Amino acid sequence: MVDTQSKRVGFVAEETDQVVTLRTIASAAEWDCPATAARAATPDEVAAALAEE
Repeated sequence: MVDTQSKRVGFVAEETDQVVTLRTIASAAEWDCPATAARAATPDEVAAALAEE
């Protein structure tokens, strides 16, 4: 998933109607974003996130 507010890519760790908790791809760091700001990541976005970490 992509947090469109912070432009960060992560896996969904937890989800409610209002908040999505994302976890970075390479570590266990988590952050929350509004559900309305989360969208599916493209393969290119995932590859870029992996290269950064």
